[in-house]
Amino acid sequence: DWLGGSLPGPPPPPGSPGPPRLVPRAVRSSVDAAEFAPVSVVVLASELPTSVKLMHRQMGVGDWQASAMQRTGGVGSVYEAEFAVSQHGDGEYFILAKVQDVELRWPECHPVEAAREACTTQTVIVVDD
Repeated sequence: DWLGGSLPGPPPPPGSPGPPRLVPRAVRSSVDAAEFAPVSVVVLASELPTSVKLMHRQMGVGDWQASAMQRTGGVGSVYEAEFAVSQHGDGEYFILAKVQDVELRWPECHPVEAAREACTTQTVIVVDD
């Protein structure tokens, strides 16, 4: 009850891919005023995702803007996008992907937080020279 749900089941057997998940790469928390914020994620799944989106906005203000993340190849399924944080001031983002009819989110969001619309996001601060 304290967790708001049940504990996950046992881990998958060695060598199996396990459930689909998102693994961020090189998360940045600040950018220069003229710089775009790069975002990169690895989608770990046995099938390619049907969509991977970067959701971004000014920190705490306005509607979320969606940008399609592009597959860059390499080992696994690496997806990349960028957004202009300076157009917003300081910004925030999260990543959504749909894989095998499962919606994935990074940073992850517990169902109780989602119901309260209180999910965590990644912030990006603009640093002036």
